[in-house]
Amino acid sequence: LIAILGVTVRCEFDLTSWEESILTTVFFAGNFIGAIFWGYIADKFGRKKVLFLISIGAGSFSLIAAFSPNYAFLACCRFLFGFAVSGGDHGLEIQ
Repeated sequence: LIAILGVTVRCEFDLTSWEESILTTVFFAGNFIGAIFWGYIADKFGRKKVLFLISIGAGSFSLIAAFSPNYAFLACCRFLFGFAVSGGDHGLEIQ
């Protein structure tokens, strides 16, 4: 999604192309760390509970990111969103 809205975000916060690419990078960094974390949590507490938590987290961080007042806050929200969504696509596929 950030690739589609990259131009809008770039204009809104007056970003360089490097700063714009950092938003994608922090998402994948959160995704990497979150996959390890959520995999462990899903094994320990169950996949249903993890799915509930990541749904709440992903929705919350996505909504908060929509109202970001500055670039640093948006980058933090993108990291936390990546962290949250990584539990859904990695921890829940093994059946």
